[in-house]
Amino acid sequence: MKLYYGNMLESRIGGSGIAIGAIEALEGRIKSIDAELKRNRAEGQLQFMDLPYEPIDSIVNIANEAQECENFLLIGIGGSSWGSIALHTALSHPYHNLLPRDKRCGRPRFFVLDNCDPDEFAGLMDTIELDRTLINVVSKSGATPEPMANFLKCYELMKRYTGRYAEHFVITTDEGGVLMRLAAEEGFPCLVIPKGVGGRFSVFSPAGLFPAAVLGIDIKEMLSGARHMDSICKKPDLWQNPAYMFAALEYLAMTVKGYNISVLMPYSRRLRHLVNWYMQLWAESLGKEQTRDNKTVNTGSTPLKSIGATDQHSLLQLFNEGPFDKTITFIRVENYANKVELPPVLHGYNELEYLGGHTMEELMKTEQFATQLALTNHRRPNKTIEIPEIDAFSMGELMYFFEVVVTVMGELLNVNAFDQPGVEEGKMLTYALMGRSGYEHKIGEIMREEGEFIEWQ
Repeated sequence: MKLYYGNMLESRIGGSGIAIGAIEALEGRIKSIDAELKRNRAEGQLQFMDLPYEPIDSIVNIANEAQECENFLLIGIGGSSWGSIALHTALSHPYHNLLPRDKRCGRPRFFVLDNCDPDEFAGLMDTIELDRTLINVVSKSGATPEPMANFLKCYELMKRYTGRYAEHFVITTDEGGVLMRLAAEEGFPCLVIPKGVGGRFSVFSPAGLFPAAVLGIDIKEMLSGARHMDSICKKPDLWQNPAYMFAALEYLAMTVKGYNISVLMPYSRRLRHLVNWYMQLWAESLGKEQTRDNKTVNTGSTPLKSIGATDQHSLLQLFNEGPFDKTITFIRVENYANKVELPPVLHGYNELEYLGGHTMEELMKTEQFATQLALTNHRRPNKTIEIPEIDAFSMGELMYFFEVVVTVMGELLNVNAFDQPGVEEGKMLTYALMGRSGYEHKIGEIMREEGEFIEWQ
């Protein structure tokens, strides 16, 4: 894995880039942050960093039993689902659910309910047979409304239509929470997310590892990749630490240059949901109203998803000629899993025949380089993460890398990267509106009148 950052620099793209001196000026601060993070980790305050070293025997044992089911349904939202979706999309067959069972190595089909959309729920119930389905309910608190709504309905239906319904559920939750109590009473197997690990940092906990293992992903290799990245990210020198350099460049781009949009653009469809996972990690960790010392700053940059080469035909026009408010990070894959050769046919058609004799892999890599070059020519700051291939090891590396990046960014911005008060406020108001006991006091804050409107027929 490599990080190319030359196209972020003033020496390459002129005044829209970052001066080497500005990076050098951060060296002392980065070393102080490194020392502080190591102290906090030693004191058990950064539990997510140690997840790749935790035993996984219980996860593997339950996953081995779960593989017998025809359908595997994940119920979660946000950090309880995006990591699993990203891993499945990256590491399973792109048409996994359409393959006959023997061609998916005996693994179950994979479905996710990560919203409380009644049409989606009803549509899924039309698609799967519950008595052939294992449901993994993932929620740290056990109180988040959307997954709990899906769980309640599935619980009712499962009890109504199946005999031994407890065999159809696995609970993944916080120790001591309501779901753990329920699991004990109902006889559901239960996997524990460590108390100090937030949802968006939980991909290396049972929240992400159990669904991956059920689907046949090599979670040992994934954790090995995360541990390898951890060893790289322990280096205090930002010139040798890719996560520290990435954070420093994004911090300077935002605070010095005013670039408040951070684009992640992988050149692989298999990584499209990695970007959704990244967007939650970035937005919830860094979008904060106040600093740690209670100063109002309303800080953070907006993460944006872009997929190469598809979005060259939609967003690239804006990236090249729109406002100077974005940094673009490419993910370049050196070796794709499949080689598709383009035939030398249709001679005499100049617009077509040049593709003959090349491969789709070659075209995809050329598209990425051409886009990178075009952005650089337009003085748009960009950098590239290069991975050798998309496998469990590289996914472990990438996901651990971004977790360290946002942690360091939080320190540079002096905000708490591990809370989400802006999310919790909406939850509490939902509880009040839905009549949850203990939230009556929030009713007074709710304005029922929505104000001006336009109606049309």
